[in-house]
Amino acid sequence: MFLATSAPFNILTTLVDSHDFETGNVLSDELIQLGRQVNEILTDTGPVETLDTSRIFSFEQLEMMGSFFDGPVYIAQLALGLSDISNIPVYASRNIALRTSLDLSEIYQTRQKSQFAISAAESISVDGMINLSAGDTTQETYLSLLSAESIRIEPDSYLRFTGDHLKVVAWESPSGNLNDAIEIVNVSMEAGVSLALESMQSSLLIKNSNLHSRDEIMLRAFDELQLNSVQFSN
Repeated sequence: MFLATSAPFNILTTLVDSHDFETGNVLSDELIQLGRQVNEILTDTGPVETLDTSRIFSFEQLEMMGSFFDGPVYIAQLALGLSDISNIPVYASRNIALRTSLDLSEIYQTRQKSQFAISAAESISVDGMINLSAGDTTQETYLSLLSAESIRIEPDSYLRFTGDHLKVVAWESPSGNLNDAIEIVNVSMEAGVSLALESMQSSLLIKNSNLHSRDEIMLRAFDELQLNSVQFSN
């Protein structure tokens, strides 16, 4: 699938190949700093407990970091349905594990942004009661959880966005086999206005789950969309 590596040598080699730096035989300070930054982002930090602002970039900045973030940028272009995603802030990492609630008011209140993405080069996993708070803001808010490979939401998990629009998109099932479905079983998900779930290259199975939003719930799968004992509420 999409390339992701934590080896500094490979990172610098790839960046040299994909950027034009007037350096002669010496790596520029800009290239070295960029290599360190990419290496840091691709280093797993364990479960996300607070919003580390050092990992927040724009999609334009991610695109400049070379092939390591081709996947997250590409899936955002497909999933968000916007003509220009370059200035949307994105929290980026290799793998993202959501195990506790997160305060996102830094984005929606302090920075006054309406769009925000949490994006993984490899996988996103959700386990537990996860409340993603937009804070106290009057503007319409959008949150996208984007995985360039897979997403896993453990049974009995509860995922809630206190803002308006929540979109959860993954490329494939956790097995990596396109014949397997992304499975959402015994899960509750909630957003203020709209909730969207999408599998880009796999089937999507939702079973014994509750999906809640005020206005709209959108479900989309590349192959089969299977629903079994799913409660829709508003």
